[in-house]
Amino acid sequence: MRKAYTKDSLLLKISWLTNRFEVSPINRESIKKAIAFYPSDFEDAVQYFSAQQAEAGLIITRDADGFQQFDLPVMTPTEFLARCAE
Repeated sequence: MRKAYTKDSLLLKISWLTNRFEVSPINRESIKKAIAFYPSDFEDAVQYFSAQQAEAGLIITRDADGFQQFDLPVMTPTEFLARCAE
């Protein structure tokens, strides 16, 4: 996002998001589960196990392809915003 917005604008957007949505923490448990899973993309696995631990209903990411091996629903930001507008 930093490529698309100024620093001030980006910080305002992040503040808005964190006031409205829960952000799942990344902790030792999610990292250990990601390591044990031996994923093709470690960062995606950490995000997945963090979301799973937080009992998230979905993951919002620009890299939806990176989550095909996981069982949690995934949406791109554009898809999520379109769904919210319905």
